[in-house]
Amino acid sequence: MDTLKLTKEQENKFVRLPIKQAIYVPSTHSVSEQISCDELTKRVDEVSNFLANLFGGYAVYDLIGGYVIHKKDENMLIKEHFVRVVSFAARDAFHENQPKLFKQIAAWAKEWGQTSIGYEYEEDLLYIPQ
Repeated sequence: MDTLKLTKEQENKFVRLPIKQAIYVPSTHSVSEQISCDELTKRVDEVSNFLANLFGGYAVYDLIGGYVIHKKDENMLIKEHFVRVVSFAARDAFHENQPKLFKQIAAWAKEWGQTSIGYEYEEDLLYIPQ
C-alpha cells in the first residue's frame, strides 16, 4: 500500500486524524425486539453528538447486516438494520478519551438491552459488553 507523502508545508497546514472508529447502533432492544424509527433516530443522535463532542465530527451510514446464532443442531441467520456512526480522531484525543468512550458504549449496551455493542477500531471489530 502506498504511503501518503506530504510536503513540510502540507504537514504544517493539514489536520491529520489517523484514528478511524465506528459504533454500531442496533435497531433492536433485548436482541430481537424491533424499536421504532424515532427511537433509532434518538440513539443515532446521541451517539453522533457524543462522538462529535469527543473527537470533532462523525458520519452516519444506514446498513443491513446479519449474524448467525448457533443453537444445538440449528444455525439461525439473523438479519438486522443498524446504523454505523464513524468518527476520526487525533491520537492524543483518542487516548485521552478512550476510557470515557468505552464506558459510554458499555452503558448504551445496558440501556438498549444488548449483550454488547459493536465498536470498530482501525478495521478491527470489538464487541464491548455491558
